[in-house]
Amino acid sequence: MNTRFEFVVIGDDESHLRGATEEAIAEIESCEDRLSLFRPGSLLSRINRRASMEPVGVDRETFELLAAAKRLSAMTEGAFDPTVAPLMKVWNLHDSASSAADAPSLEAARQCVGVHLVELDPDRLTVRFTKDGVSLDLGGIAKGHALGLAEGVLRRAAVDAALIHAGASSVTAIGAPPGTDGWKIGLAGMPRDDESESSDGSRQESEPHGANPQGAASFTDGPGAFVCPPRRLAPLGSDGADHSIVFLKDQSLSVSAPHGRETTVDGQRVTHILDPRTGRPAPAVRIAAAIADDPTVAEAISTALIVLGRRPRHLPLAYVTILPADSQAYPFCTEPFNAV
Repeated sequence: MNTRFEFVVIGDDESHLRGATEEAIAEIESCEDRLSLFRPGSLLSRINRRASMEPVGVDRETFELLAAAKRLSAMTEGAFDPTVAPLMKVWNLHDSASSAADAPSLEAARQCVGVHLVELDPDRLTVRFTKDGVSLDLGGIAKGHALGLAEGVLRRAAVDAALIHAGASSVTAIGAPPGTDGWKIGLAGMPRDDESESSDGSRQESEPHGANPQGAASFTDGPGAFVCPPRRLAPLGSDGADHSIVFLKDQSLSVSAPHGRETTVDGQRVTHILDPRTGRPAPAVRIAAAIADDPTVAEAISTALIVLGRRPRHLPLAYVTILPADSQAYPFCTEPFNAV
């Protein structure tokens, strides 16, 4: 995942909180060992090497994640797809320098993409690919999955108030700080005067992002679009604001954006987010964000929003917003949030 995870936990027993947090961190590290695409000994690497030749046995946790990934792919009209790895490879998006995908290679890779090519056996807990060349890349949901595992550890340890974030793009909240309605999250909407751009176009912060025990958190690793139920949303750009606020309580927020992770190859804009259906870079959407009860679901949806540029027709309960390249915000919401 190559991601920094940070925790804010609130309680009276410091020793207990420290122990619970250390256990949650160990769970995240175990998740990395299983699902890393770049570790030859990981379970995911073994699946990618062997599953086109024979069924590969996996643990129940991994099996359930793969089953969820297939459901989320269908739910997002294929805009999120865990079999996108062959396309990532032809664009060299796993390397530091991307390169243009030639038409024959792109078409060959497209033939190896689609969750229908992945067979899951719930009785034997096995994974099998029905075609040579199929490969899984769980980067679109791995952080959300890891957050969910860490959240589970803290809840089992009876931690009543905690905030966990992964790389400032995925956030999970447990409860709320005492005396508040929820964890107050802030994301940047536009570059501010206290920010500068590096030579590669990425944003540099004059102040570190982070969170404080009073329930205020600011994660500003990229342009921001804020999502929250109506009447809690401070719209991007309202009253001159370049940011917005969302209050999270027992929910997860995921933000996807190509900012700082895009390049130009042969005159073509290439981001790290591809449209699995076409094999080509996602359209010009600056940022997309989603709130859901499950951090894995939130992460998959925010990725799909970048690809679709609109709300999926069969979206589960979530609140989502999209900020296209022209900076006009298009918020969508589904039940129960539109009744709040």
